[in-house]
Amino acid sequence: LIFSVNLKILPSSGAYSTGKAGDVGDRVIHLIMPLTIVVLEHLWYYAYLIRNKLAEEARGDYVLLCKAKGMPARKILAQHCMKNILPTLVVMMAVALPHILCGTYIVETVFAYPGLGKLSFESAMYQDYNLLTALCLLTGAVVFFFQFLAQVLGEALDPRMKAEEKGGLADA
Repeated sequence: LIFSVNLKILPSSGAYSTGKAGDVGDRVIHLIMPLTIVVLEHLWYYAYLIRNKLAEEARGDYVLLCKAKGMPARKILAQHCMKNILPTLVVMMAVALPHILCGTYIVETVFAYPGLGKLSFESAMYQDYNLLTALCLLTGAVVFFFQFLAQVLGEALDPRMKAEEKGGLADA
């Protein structure tokens, strides 16, 4: 309301202004508010997660050893702690993908922005169950793909994940 109605800086809905379908700048301006909502909705969660994981890592014995050697705190956090929490962050972001997709569906509907969310909403409204089923399968495939990608990236970033998995299978 503040940016679109009161200040008239940003448009309130749609993907582009009338007659400006080919104007990239107009499309970017129409994307600012929906994108801001989606990013801000999830940014606090990842900031909270990173903060807690870094606080947990900062209590490790290796951090105390690095401090004893005289290494600056920023270097310890950047080179050691972040490296250790990165696989967890990647996996958590992939796990949160269904929540992000659901949020984009709602944002698309609110801002009348054409996309899969608006299409899903309209197919449910008009009882087009074939399209709704196809969109659910597509969304499921995207979620599955990102879960698989998170697993592969997690193993690439942290070789211990692969070793633990092999060790766990050998013990069973």
